Amino acid sequence: QTSKKRSHNYFMKPHIRKLFDIHVRPTQKDELQDFMNGPQKQAWNIPDEVTYDSQGGLVFNHLAGDFMKPVITSVENVLDNMNIHVSVYTGDLDLICDTPGTYKWVDGMTYNLKTNFESTERQALYVTAYSSMAAYVQRYQ
Repeated sequence: QTSKKRSHNYFMKPHIRKLFDIHVRPTQKDELQDFMNGPQKQAWNIPDEVTYDSQGGLVFNHLAGDFMKPVITSVENVLDNMNIHVSVYTGDLDLICDTPGTYKWVDGMTYNLKTNFESTERQALYVTAYSSMAAYVQRYQ
């Protein structure tokens, strides 16, 4: 274990460290970190002083209160009863909340305008600093 990872664990409460070690630590592979801090970093023109960390302990500690909590009912309520735009982001390099899981989560929700949303087309999103498609966007209203 590197000193960097130990320093992140230092800030975690014991019960949070246990969650982190069970659910996150096994997904932290050097290959992903090497890729994100090497070829991908260069492709996206990320500055040298910015370093990818596959879910550092400090971030996990701050988000731990929301970890593994179902939010379907809350999001359905927002979609049906509030005048708030909802955005859902997912990344193909996310090892915990993967893209197929996000699609399944969105498809499993029930809300008043679901049919309208499902009838819209998914569109490609391009970023000028990146040579290929960066993401898909699908929206209603």
